[in-house]
Amino acid sequence: MIENGISAFDMKEGFEKSSKKIITRDKDGALGWYLTIPFTFAQPGSLGQSQKFTGILPQDVARALKSKQKTNPQASLSLSDIPGEFRIPAMRPAVSLLGGDLIPEYTNKTSIYEGIHSVGNGQVMSFRRVSNKSDDNSWIHTGITAYNLADKALAVSDIPAVVSDVIDSFLDQIL
Repeated sequence: MIENGISAFDMKEGFEKSSKKIITRDKDGALGWYLTIPFTFAQPGSLGQSQKFTGILPQDVARALKSKQKTNPQASLSLSDIPGEFRIPAMRPAVSLLGGDLIPEYTNKTSIYEGIHSVGNGQVMSFRRVSNKSDDNSWIHTGITAYNLADKALAVSDIPAVVSDVIDSFLDQIL
């Protein structure tokens, strides 16, 4: 997906196929499912470029978490613990799917920092739950722009020189 890119897609469809989903029954007896999705935040000041990170934790939010965990190392941030400007739920703009369908914008129900907690080694995590009852627009991935890394690598590689070096090295070993 990183090499060739991908258009926006609904992650909920993939989550529904997960072997880790939990099957439930609602109060009327109808079957449903849910899955808990972990999110990991990079520490303030880090590059946070790994695909495993949701984002980089703002310094003010990191301070609030550290302060709360002085009395209880397992504590997580509640909405009232989060600095004001970070309490606002994130908003995803409208996106177009490959077929041309327009998915409207979506605003999270809570701040992405609500519920974060340290899990050791400086890792900060939160969890979000998805289910068959989740809003249809709540788990839309906005897509990935193609990086075309292979083409870029070939463009800067001196293939004849590399082949010549490999041949020389091979001949040096057998002679």
